[in-house]
Amino acid sequence: GTHRVSAVLTAAGLHSPRPTDIQQPEYNIGNLGATPTFDVANGNCQRGVINASPTVTLATPAAASAHLRLKLAVDATGGYSITWPAGLQWLGGAAPDFDMTADAENVVVLIYADGGWIGDGGAL
Repeated sequence: GTHRVSAVLTAAGLHSPRPTDIQQPEYNIGNLGATPTFDVANGNCQRGVINASPTVTLATPAAASAHLRLKLAVDATGGYSITWPAGLQWLGGAAPDFDMTADAENVVVLIYADGGWIGDGGAL
């Protein structure tokens, strides 16, 4: 059969995607080292390799609200631990269990609102 594509009509006319609706390329941080800073200025989707026990800094975004998705792989050594900023509030009240064994992968989702960061995530 045939398929028809229809546009969404609103009072303002045709809906066009906002820039945040469009998939952005994933920014490759590379090896995180001991003191990585995650900054939304590098994009909302980032990835890096945990190759030490990092103490993370979250840069304050220029906008009043922002979001950041991190894919964090562990190197072939593993056995690390992550220290997150004290002001980061985790859903459920505590940081999720991240897998720090060799070659593990983790995802962290961070939202900046009301002057602070809220996080969630875990091992893949």
